[in-house]
Amino acid sequence: MGRIGRGNHVLLVYDYNLYPKFLNYLHKKGYHTASPHGYYESCPWIYVNIELKTYFPGMPGIKITECFNNHAITIDEFHTILAEYKADKENYPNTPKIKEIYDKYKGKDLFVFHNEPFDYDLEKFPDFKKEWEESEKKAKEEYQEWKKKQKEKEENTLCLFDIPSTIKARPEVRFLYELDRKSIKCKGLPESGNYKGEIKVLTLMGAVDTDCEVCFFDDTILVLAFNPDEDEEFFDTLRIFKDRIPDDKRNIVV
Repeated sequence: MGRIGRGNHVLLVYDYNLYPKFLNYLHKKGYHTASPHGYYESCPWIYVNIELKTYFPGMPGIKITECFNNHAITIDEFHTILAEYKADKENYPNTPKIKEIYDKYKGKDLFVFHNEPFDYDLEKFPDFKKEWEESEKKAKEEYQEWKKKQKEKEENTLCLFDIPSTIKARPEVRFLYELDRKSIKCKGLPESGNYKGEIKVLTLMGAVDTDCEVCFFDDTILVLAFNPDEDEEFFDTLRIFKDRIPDDKRNIVV
């Protein structure tokens, strides 16, 4: 997972129909998520770092980072700015076309395109404001619930570490993977035993947490993932919970 950064290279793109079309475009162009979440349909904006080629979908009520000129832009404006950046990185962002885009937003709040917040292309979406208020409320409730679960998860965490690229699949069992114990740098790593765990998998729509079972041995660590969304090459981190699994209850047979 990358980082989103801040400043001149971070563009805040806004469009009511942002997902999934624009997200698919970014992925095809080699951009990677910097977010541990997916995306909220009630938050049709996304932070894009055109230098690091990373993105971070917007979240309700949260300022993710500082964006260029502290104002959102449209998808068309994003493409214009990106073309300017590719054509003249040395003089970016001081080009006439980029200056023209942001000059019209001078003195306006982050999402004010004309006269009031979120009024970009409102003529196409007459019920937008009502829908926005309803979906924003729902998104905030969902986010608070996520924060509660995340806190409970962290309190029950024994250790958390990045999964090295050397992880390999065991061909005899689907979704069974092997890690070399020496490749893991993590305090509190169990010497032995079976534990409940959680793999973070990087997908097009963001990071997805997948339940798993972890068995620790002298030289290896075996991980049995439960229906991961992607192949092992997209694995990001492995969280080991304090919950132990008795030998006679584990699903990994060695």
